[in-house]
Amino acid sequence: MGCNLYSQGSEEKEVGMADNFKIESKKIWIPLQGIQISDDQLKIGCLQRIADSLEKMEAPYLRLIGDVESLTRCREELIAETEHLSRCNSNLRGAITRLKKRK
Repeated sequence: MGCNLYSQGSEEKEVGMADNFKIESKKIWIPLQGIQISDDQLKIGCLQRIADSLEKMEAPYLRLIGDVESLTRCREELIAETEHLSRCNSNLRGAITRLKKRK
C-alpha cells in the first residue's frame, strides 16, 4: 500500500514501495491534502538511486579489470610462444651446423 502524493509537474500518483521510492525521490515533494510524507521514504529512494549509480560506475571498472586479466594471459602466452620459437630456431641452427660439418 502507498499514500497519495502530489509532486510538482505531475498528476496525483499512487506511490508504491522500493523502485517507486527511487523515482519519486527525484521529484519535488508537496503533500496532498495534509498527508505527511515520510522522510524515511525519501531517504530510501535517495539511497537506492545512489546504489544504482555506484553499480553503473562499477561496470566500466569491472570491464577494465577483465581486460587487464585477458591481456595479461595473452602476454604470458605470447612470451611462452616466443621462447618456444627461439629454442626451435636455436635447434635448427644447430642442425644446419651439424649438416654442414658432415660434408
